[in-house]
Amino acid sequence: MKSDSLGDDLTATGNLLTGVSTYFVALEKFAYSNASYVYKYGTTTTSALQLTLRNKEFQLAVAKWAPMAGDLVGWGAAGISVSQYFRGDIGGYELATDLGMTYIGTKGGWATAASLAYFGGKGIWNYYNPENPLFPVPIKH
Repeated sequence: MKSDSLGDDLTATGNLLTGVSTYFVALEKFAYSNASYVYKYGTTTTSALQLTLRNKEFQLAVAKWAPMAGDLVGWGAAGISVSQYFRGDIGGYELATDLGMTYIGTKGGWATAASLAYFGGKGIWNYYNPENPLFPVPIKH
């Protein structure tokens, strides 16, 4: 199989965007869980209650924008998959699977882990098996 620099760059960028999207999903979950966490100790100038209120406001703000940022990055990754399909770099089955796993990755928890495992596994498989990729490469005419 002949290497296509733009196609390889698109694949790497799509995988990066999927990873960033997954980070935002995790950040949202982390922020919500920390928003209710109560600190036991304050400082000499700030009480524990003041620290807790500040942290809660910050964590809730992060939890508010993280899902939107994650969705935007996820749409960017999906756009790259669609672009690869129209360039002829990937076939319809791979496009459908990529879009499905991108969507699943935005759901959090085990779904996010499954999405990361798919994209990471696909990337590793295709890197070490360039003559036998996970999905068949479309024939370019």
